[in-house]
Amino acid sequence: MTPEEEARYRQELGDKANDTYDYDMRGFWKSQGQMDSRGHAGDRFKKPNHPTFSDQSQYSNFAMPGGHWSESRIPEKIHFTPSHVNIENMGEQGLQAYFEEVEPENVVDIPPKGAE
Repeated sequence: MTPEEEARYRQELGDKANDTYDYDMRGFWKSQGQMDSRGHAGDRFKKPNHPTFSDQSQYSNFAMPGGHWSESRIPEKIHFTPSHVNIENMGEQGLQAYFEEVEPENVVDIPPKGAE
């Protein structure tokens, strides 16, 4: 980004501008994305080290696939099936703990060993 863009980015996003460890906030900002009421910016700019890096991310590809979100009527929750990338980064217990703490309204479905 140009120095002028960087200054505007930092001014507009405030503290969120530093949230770049596992999310491409600059890409999100340049795309003129809008956060939802929870402050969630969506999956498009999640990096592979984000706990819920998914196939909706622009960084997901054949060599580094993201997990997959799907809806279920019973129970009425959104399910996340992690890819090997999510499991390698977080571990099964780490993913379970992340969902219990950060995404309790959703469910993580750990695939059986050797399923991928």
